[in-house]
Amino acid sequence: MKSLGITPQVAYFETLIDGWEASADSITSSHVYCAGAKAIMLSFTADSLAGSREATLTVEVNNDNSTTYHGYNMLISNATNTNEQGLTRVAGGARSTNGTTLFWFTPETLGAMSRFRVKLTRNAAGSGGSFTVKSSVVY
Repeated sequence: MKSLGITPQVAYFETLIDGWEASADSITSSHVYCAGAKAIMLSFTADSLAGSREATLTVEVNNDNSTTYHGYNMLISNATNTNEQGLTRVAGGARSTNGTTLFWFTPETLGAMSRFRVKLTRNAAGSGGSFTVKSSVVY
């Protein structure tokens, strides 16, 4: 049988922040080990929002398993671009309406980090609704 060059991949799915109601100024997830990952995707969902409730997602990374984290400003946004525009890299994103925003880590940076964590910051308290962040890490 001829090999197609396809290697088995394993994906780990995790809910990092589940149903946060923006009752505090911010919330930070536990860290996710990602050393050796081939791809990382985040989904940031707002559900049943009312009033002016809004939160912003940012990512912090660590490269030495210490307690020091650094802001990661190279997330790939799910923006619609033409081929000439290329990929849109962002530091994070805000949600103030119901729906899901997808982000990917820039592949060239994956080898330099050992773990990451996600932070949600409340921009406007509003009333009702919640925010959830999930990750998918592929090895």
